[in-house]
Amino acid sequence: MDDTSFRIYTAGRVTEPGQLAKQRSRLNGKLWEELTPEEHQRFPVDYEAQVSQGPIAAHSEEHLGSTDKGVLLLRRLLGRQLAKMANGEDPAGVSFDPDAPPVRFAAGNWVQPSS
Repeated sequence: MDDTSFRIYTAGRVTEPGQLAKQRSRLNGKLWEELTPEEHQRFPVDYEAQVSQGPIAAHSEEHLGSTDKGVLLLRRLLGRQLAKMANGEDPAGVSFDPDAPPVRFAAGNWVQPSS
């Protein structure tokens, strides 16, 4: 939508009207919008984490630590993919060539031994 707003869409296959709404997460029987400010503070969810960062995260204001290595690695990966796109190349896992074969990859949950 824009830099400070978002919208969530939910789709589901249901057998009766209203069934999807019944499956929403609740805390002590209350929907998120029914919680008090104290309950929001005591039991934060994704929304609280997102809005507490401010509208646009300023990387210059961050204080990353040793446990944030994954954040740095992901940013580097995304930066490389953006550079590829700027050079007219396809990013990882994507091909805009209609004649290219499908991109195949392994999926699932398993432990890969370290080498």
